[in-house]
Amino acid sequence: MSTNLRDVFWNRIYQQAKYDHNIIIVSADLGAFALDQYRAELPGQFVNVGIAEQNAVAVAAGLCLEGKKVYVYANAPFVYLRCLDIIRQTLSMMNLPVIVVGQGAGFSFASYGASHYNLEDISAMRMLPNMKMYNLSDPIMTEVIAAQSLVSSGPQYIRVDKLAPKKFYASSKQVHYEVGFSILTPGKKLLLIATGNTVVMALEACEQLRQNGVDCGVMDLYCMEPDKDSLLSAIDGYANLISVEEHTASGGLGSMLCEIMIDNYVQKPLKRIAVFNKDGYEDIHGDRANIENHFGISVDQIIADAEELLHMECSTCNTKKLTRAT
Repeated sequence: MSTNLRDVFWNRIYQQAKYDHNIIIVSADLGAFALDQYRAELPGQFVNVGIAEQNAVAVAAGLCLEGKKVYVYANAPFVYLRCLDIIRQTLSMMNLPVIVVGQGAGFSFASYGASHYNLEDISAMRMLPNMKMYNLSDPIMTEVIAAQSLVSSGPQYIRVDKLAPKKFYASSKQVHYEVGFSILTPGKKLLLIATGNTVVMALEACEQLRQNGVDCGVMDLYCMEPDKDSLLSAIDGYANLISVEEHTASGGLGSMLCEIMIDNYVQKPLKRIAVFNKDGYEDIHGDRANIENHFGISVDQIIADAEELLHMECSTCNTKKLTRAT
């Protein structure tokens, strides 16, 4: 049985904290199974400030200035916007190596309604100088990202899902956190660029597309500030791109890819699969899969968009006309 990514992350931090008493977790009244042992054995290294996310960030900044390695742990919807000014003024401006861990990526807390949807955090944190951001997708890569966070020299925001996916990385050697992405399945015709929980969707869609004769590849883009030269080199051989994210279309993974491509004069079709808030905040009730399907974030949607892209490419190949990116 797979362990959820949140517990994989905190287990790795706990293993180091047993020997390094400067590691402190500041929680905004949030727990995890993996933290039960941490709190029991290292009570002096765990601070619960209560339901007070802004205070958690301020306390973390102060502890960091005293030489501690600090992790802030809170529900993601409440730690990135409610605390954005404090994160900006302390962690970002002062370049403090505090790690903000936001639990509840995308529609993780679907049953709680729109107030608990976590759909703007990538947009918000991308704006901040010095801020590194990681979106976890697999247990092995989660351990790698957790390990590198222990030695980080600047602030980080780590987006954690409670999902327990099967491992799709064979080993830690496949996780290239220094460039920010990994090619999980190579191909030439079409590249599916996914992040977080949508990587599993992309892998399933890729398998079906390959069975239908489409030379498809999958990239797990886990750092929202990847090495641009490496990324451009990786997508160079692909004719078409599809980005997949459980996040708003504004400022997220797809937007970042568009910016990088435009800034570097790269022209190729890119279809974005994300939450397009054309009707404002929709408080859709149901389980996570139903809500994802409502917003078009699914394996079926990936396949449909892939077929549309390939059809458009075929219809324009004689004129060499570029398909308009969406």
